Amino acid sequence: NITVYNGVALLTGEVPDQRDIDDIIDLVKADEGTTQVINRLELAGKTNMNSRANDGWLTTKVKTAIAGSDFSDSTRVKVVTERANVYLMGLVKPAEAQIAVDATRGVTGVVRVIKVFEYIEED
Repeated sequence: NITVYNGVALLTGEVPDQRDIDDIIDLVKADEGTTQVINRLELAGKTNMNSRANDGWLTTKVKTAIAGSDFSDSTRVKVVTERANVYLMGLVKPAEAQIAVDATRGVTGVVRVIKVFEYIEED
């Protein structure tokens, strides 16, 4: 999976061969709009359908938790879930990032929260 937010490309998922991982990274880096590549690809076989369905459900629960928090505009946070690890991307203020992280940590089933935020200055 390739998720891009403001030029930052997050690579997640499973890939069966190291050469494929290297090729994917090179391809993403070659894109003009990419300013940074964060590689979280795992050398592994594809996860089962239950795991992928759980990740989708966790993503929905996390988005709902952030929307229900004090975060001013939850649409500025991109949520990606792989194997119950939740990646949070977006262009946010440090205080907003903390609100999103706290909301995510409160979601049952989340194993780990990984911040991939870019920060803007507080008002």
